[in-house]
Amino acid sequence: MLNCVSGPDTTAMTRLLGDDAHLVSYGAMSKKPLSLPTSLFIFKNLCTQGFWQSRWYKQHSRQEREELMQTLADLK
Repeated sequence: MLNCVSGPDTTAMTRLLGDDAHLVSYGAMSKKPLSLPTSLFIFKNLCTQGFWQSRWYKQHSRQEREELMQTLADLK
């Protein structure tokens, strides 16, 4: 699951995820913190990760950025 909103709505949506799901947060449009219940980590083996796009851009070449955008555009 890609999360750009955060806050209570994202917390509610994570409860719908299946086992071994991944949550990647890259924004906080709601300007509210993301709070996740421990049960998701214990019983569903939820994995969470933060992603800072500006940092990724600084660490990768223009070609790598273009390849990433093409990969994302090809997802359907």
